[in-house]
Amino acid sequence: MARYNVGESPFMKRVLVPFWVVRIIVMLIDVAAYTLIIIAVAKYRNEFDDALREYDTNLTSKTVLAIVCVVLGIVGICLILDVVCIIQRCRRALSPPFFLVVNVLQTAIWTVLFILSLIGARTGLILAVGIITWYACQPVPHLVSLLHR
Repeated sequence: MARYNVGESPFMKRVLVPFWVVRIIVMLIDVAAYTLIIIAVAKYRNEFDDALREYDTNLTSKTVLAIVCVVLGIVGICLILDVVCIIQRCRRALSPPFFLVVNVLQTAIWTVLFILSLIGARTGLILAVGIITWYACQPVPHLVSLLHR
């Protein structure tokens, strides 16, 4: 694996660190929100099932828990990939192909989650949160580096 000296590294800290900070904060907020949802559904399972029956839906509390756990796992994977990139950058071992693959994978994941949230969006608030999350988590540090030239 190629190692880059500080002077010739293609990854500038002043560009990458702010994006990583914003993305990690957004993902930690997502993890906290989904964890609270899991706790609330698990604690008030009977009331939750009654409310779902009252609104005549096909969902059950187990279905909601499964969906939330899958989304939580996906966000956790993105968080782990960001931490791996940060560690590799600190060790000066972050290669461009690895960085590109990680960012393409994260962009694909967030795009799928964004589209799924648009399909299932019931209120404007959910849509707004989805749009803000999607834009905040996009790996576009190269655009900022172009703007700084």
